[in-house]
Amino acid sequence: MGWLQRYARHIWLLQRIVDVVLAVVILWGLTLVFRTQFLPQPYVILSILTALVMWPVFGSTSIYTSYRSEHPAATYPRIWMAWASVCMLLLLVGYITQTSVLFSRLLLCSWFVITPFALCFHHLKLRLLLRKLRATGLNSRKAVIAGTQALSQVLAEQFRDSPQFGLQFCGFFTEEPLEAMTEIKTKPLIGTLEELPDYVRRYRIDVVYIAMAVQESTKVSKLIDALKDTTVSVYFVPHITAFSLMQAKVQNFKGVPLIAISEIPIITSEVVAKRITDIAVAVGTLILTLPVMLGVAIALQLTAPGTIFVKQQRYSFDGKPITVYKFRTIKTGQTHSASQPTFSCIGAFLKKTGLESLPQLFNVLLGDMSIVGPRPQLLAHHELYRNHAGRYRLGHEVKPGLTGWAQIHGLYSEYETQESLQQRVAYDIDYLQNWSFWLDLKIMAKTTLTMLKQQNAYD
Repeated sequence: MGWLQRYARHIWLLQRIVDVVLAVVILWGLTLVFRTQFLPQPYVILSILTALVMWPVFGSTSIYTSYRSEHPAATYPRIWMAWASVCMLLLLVGYITQTSVLFSRLLLCSWFVITPFALCFHHLKLRLLLRKLRATGLNSRKAVIAGTQALSQVLAEQFRDSPQFGLQFCGFFTEEPLEAMTEIKTKPLIGTLEELPDYVRRYRIDVVYIAMAVQESTKVSKLIDALKDTTVSVYFVPHITAFSLMQAKVQNFKGVPLIAISEIPIITSEVVAKRITDIAVAVGTLILTLPVMLGVAIALQLTAPGTIFVKQQRYSFDGKPITVYKFRTIKTGQTHSASQPTFSCIGAFLKKTGLESLPQLFNVLLGDMSIVGPRPQLLAHHELYRNHAGRYRLGHEVKPGLTGWAQIHGLYSEYETQESLQQRVAYDIDYLQNWSFWLDLKIMAKTTLTMLKQQNAYD
């Protein structure tokens, strides 16, 4: 299948080398920007030490594992965590050896920040290139499906609709004798399970997906035993699509495989990355918008004297009420809990642009909220939400957000119709089911564009 097929196993080794070289080159470039002398001796030593530290640290992660069905940006949190580990080790060495004074702090801080962005960009380009090459047939893997049930057909359709994964689907193998199948729905149908091992050897099949019901455990066991003598990769596709999966993942408990149907998030690299991002974005936004917030406070006092901020009780991720902060947008003498409040002149502007929610950045810093997540609900609306979607309570397993998936789709009003309420719940559940670090970045980018267009994106 060409050079990519022949040398596919060496691509990630080369990428690992490129990552080290890229980090060192960025350091060298910064010495030109910050210093008159190119590569003074301390920075040469730092370059060598960086290479020695990066190689084992980055290699101990799954950064260089090619998951074909994984989003190209899914490695971002792992890259950030690995680079943070490298930085901490380098700082520790500098502290122990008392050599940190030899380096420019501004240069090191710039290097620590710029490098992970460059690494992420380079990995994204590589994975997108691999997807394009796989879509043309390069580095493809031959795959068959054992089983002819509805789940098997869904899986085959995913293969056909996703050429970028590089899976060349050959056909199905049935659990039943061919003569017993009066109607063939799955095509192409190659043969029976008994014929599968021989077919794998003869046509050099790379992957076998077993998509059979749990009741067929005996047949599944026999098939797996028969495939042990081949070099094929075998994946079992459990028939659990009848369940509503919330961040479902496979875990291992002392050799016993477990499928997490729903769980409260624990400390993982992505969760840590999300919290670090929350703090960084909140601090950065507060610094940038401080003049705006001061201007809003002055305008509120001049046009509608009274309190500048209002406090509202809402539900947090664990079902407990939290206090969220907003700029006051209604006229003096009214409450935000009114069914149809009258907005002040400046309040209408704040509502339209979403600036009324800027004080909630302090909620993010306190850890009550996240930058992205399902919006926290008013206490008066909580029971209404629960009545419309019993699964919505699972939304409390993540922190409520300053913005969310529903908001960028135009569902922002507190005074919702029954239809829009159901739509918002559907978007919130969709976000929870498909949450990723990349999705959060996408929502933040779209929220920024929405605010620049002066469209209401918050409730």
